[in-house]
Amino acid sequence: MNCNLISLPPPPSAPVLEVAFGLLAVAADPAGCKARLDELIKATEEICAAHAEMEAERQRLDNRLQAVEDLRKRENAVALAAEENQKISVQLANARAAQQDRESKLQADAAALQQKIKEHEAAVAAHVRRVEQAKAALG
Repeated sequence: MNCNLISLPPPPSAPVLEVAFGLLAVAADPAGCKARLDELIKATEEICAAHAEMEAERQRLDNRLQAVEDLRKRENAVALAAEENQKISVQLANARAAQQDRESKLQADAAALQQKIKEHEAAVAAHVRRVEQAKAALG
């Protein structure tokens, strides 16, 4: 008659069962569990050491990438300076050519002027001779 009044506890949840089975495994084979635990600790330490090495390598590579970027910036600056120097060299060459052209024209003009001066002096000398001849003839 009182069968209906007795209630069973609820079944344990999956995480509770998992923990219980884990404790039973430790109780059944403590030495094996200790060995597996030591292996896990050793593997964790190796992973941490490898991670530290990889982090150091990443930092070194980041530094090298920054150095490459700095080098590219300097190369670009040098290329711009070289281009500017090329432009200036062309301007200087053009200026030299123009100056030489002007000097050649000045020399030609000076030579032409010297020729005109000689012709004028010859004309003046001829005129002076004619005047002297005319004075001599009159006088």
